[in-house]
Amino acid sequence: SEPREVLRQSYNTWLRSAPASCIIWDFDKLLADPTNTLRCDQQLVDPSDNTHMRLGGYQRMASLVSVKL
Repeated sequence: SEPREVLRQSYNTWLRSAPASCIIWDFDKLLADPTNTLRCDQQLVDPSDNTHMRLGGYQRMASLVSVKL
């Protein structure tokens, strides 16, 4: 829905303006629908709320993070 998308975009803008000393992993662009980058890839998102990821979405996020111990 439109109001929800406006809120999501506002939140992402706020996150991206955080000080460099903050560690923030921005998955929004990496999980975007290739045909419409203003929304998450519908194959990855839970259709019940269009916000939380399905298992495949969480797996993609995990695959993009490199953890060094």
